[in-house]
Amino acid sequence: GSGGAGGGEHVDVLKQQLQESEALAAKLQKSYEETVVEAQAMEDLRKNALDDMGLSFSEIEEAYGVKQNTPHLMNLSEDPSLNGCLLYFLPEGENA
Repeated sequence: GSGGAGGGEHVDVLKQQLQESEALAAKLQKSYEETVVEAQAMEDLRKNALDDMGLSFSEIEEAYGVKQNTPHLMNLSEDPSLNGCLLYFLPEGENA
């Protein structure tokens, strides 16, 4: 007889967990979208900083023969002064 009441409580707990999971998923999705926007802004800032230092992609291409669309690795750091200061190009036809 009392099994029915326990089942209702279980359903309520599951509903609450589902709501919490959906709220967390929405928060994480927003956070991901914000991260993408921030990454694009950092890329723009990096390009501007390189241009200001005389190291634009066109100058890198001219000096080192690295094309603008060459894949590259760039460091990320929590410290803004260190973020994006290392740039490693991955030349085509070479294994990295």
